Amino acid sequence: MLPQRPTHRARVWSRYLLLLFIPLAIAFKAWLDHQNAPRDVAGFSFHRPADWSYLTETGIKPDGDHIRFAPAAVIAALDHGQGAPLFALTKYPPPHTGINPVIGVNVAYATDPDPDPGVVLEHSVAEVQARSGDALEVLEPINETLVAGLPAARTVLAAREPQPGKARDRLTVLAIATGHLSFLIAGSGAYEGADRIDEQLAEFAGSLSLDRY
Repeated sequence: MLPQRPTHRARVWSRYLLLLFIPLAIAFKAWLDHQNAPRDVAGFSFHRPADWSYLTETGIKPDGDHIRFAPAAVIAALDHGQGAPLFALTKYPPPHTGINPVIGVNVAYATDPDPDPGVVLEHSVAEVQARSGDALEVLEPINETLVAGLPAARTVLAAREPQPGKARDRLTVLAIATGHLSFLIAGSGAYEGADRIDEQLAEFAGSLSLDRY
């Protein structure tokens, strides 16, 4: 018995299903690419590190491939490998889909390879004022923290041995605005493919206390 040919209705339905599948496949591929793409947080694109464990002690928790800050004021000074630090203020955890300028106030400046902390703070205050008036009450108590911590961060960065043929290490300095303010070196290399520096992290974590400045 010869196999029956598909009916006209079956052929029509198969075409409709094919036409429906193509845009769904394209949309899924776009979504997948978006999930795997570098994130742009406060002007700084980065990939998710292979291991977040060294951040958990600070109250900073991973959220997918975002860094999700605990709901305490956090100042981050980021060196993105081109010599220009980025300064970001986050008041609340930013939403997973991006930075809300009111819920997660982020201010970033990367125009000067060696910015003056006072100038950066002036611009930060103005920017935060424009975005969220009540954020100033969070920013002001930690101005001195940022100013005191930047020299220490630069000293540590300068002390690290350069590796020929490799981009300058990315350095993340985190100041947690809790009862005891301290700085922690919490980044290395280009985040991906870089050797972990847990021993250095543990060593620097205790040595960069604000009590010493």
